[in-house]
Amino acid sequence: MTPREPAQLPVPLRQRSFTVSEALALGLNRHRLAAGDLTRPYRGIRLPAPAEAPHSEQLPRSVALRAEVLQQAHAYLPLMKPGMAFSHLSAAVIWNLPLPLRLVLGEQMPTHLEVCARPGLSRPRHQGIRAHVLPADAHIAVVDRLPVCDALTVWRMLAGHPAYTDADLVAVGDHLACRAALRSDQRWPVVSPAELIGWAHGLTGRHCRRMRHVAGLVRDGAQSPMESLTRMLLIDSGLPEPELNVDVHDARGRFVARLDMLYRHARVAPEFDGDQHRTSRVQYERDRERLRALRVTGYDVIQADLKTLIVPPRARKFVAEVRDALGRGAPSV
Repeated sequence: MTPREPAQLPVPLRQRSFTVSEALALGLNRHRLAAGDLTRPYRGIRLPAPAEAPHSEQLPRSVALRAEVLQQAHAYLPLMKPGMAFSHLSAAVIWNLPLPLRLVLGEQMPTHLEVCARPGLSRPRHQGIRAHVLPADAHIAVVDRLPVCDALTVWRMLAGHPAYTDADLVAVGDHLACRAALRSDQRWPVVSPAELIGWAHGLTGRHCRRMRHVAGLVRDGAQSPMESLTRMLLIDSGLPEPELNVDVHDARGRFVARLDMLYRHARVAPEFDGDQHRTSRVQYERDRERLRALRVTGYDVIQADLKTLIVPPRARKFVAEVRDALGRGAPSV
């Protein structure tokens, strides 16, 4: 005998997670809640089984990680009380803040969600949840319909995560401060670099010194975390700090290109070379023409790639090339 299809869920429950008590109040019985078309992500929660989705191996790792965290967070949402918010790394993923390469390129995704509760509230004790006390000065924002700690509080929380280096924290600060005209997500900046410095100098307690240090290195102008990490590699290696996102024109005043970074006096342009050209022939031709035009105009473009940021010998080679180019550059130009 063919097993009967489970009865349709009430409309309010079809596209989201829900508590058992909510379902019972809408007339569902325990037998229906045990049907195979519902999953049990947390105790007391049911979630309609998702339709077939791409395997995470088919997605860029950072995209797969965010999709996984968002799915878990939305599943847990019915158990969140007023005064609770997602925090730490979970909140960073929900905010879509830059993640450290050590995590993005690592083998394991986080296995738990992190949740803060205001003092006086009982902290959640569900399996798969790591609970914290919400800092007294934290605010709760809403991102993708999820309550999360405010972005600056999350940035400070990340200073306690072992995967975040100072350069990774600067990349997060650059993301928060990048002006709207340069952003791929079209959002307004959260704060200005000057406001970040003022905020960091008002901190006390854990990680306050570290946050003051990294806040002083944040700049408005880095369009991607990889640009931030490349800049920090140069600075940490003892080279001067380059200008960011500089428009270059030829002798007739015609626009040639926008440079990620530039040492103007020597016409040396370090930049991070992403993999867009490997997936698009049109982009490859544009990049080649751009490099040709820059070199004709007298600019020395030196490119870093992902391996530059994760393989020490490649990093040293890149830094040496930039240093040599600066030595060759004529300050009188």
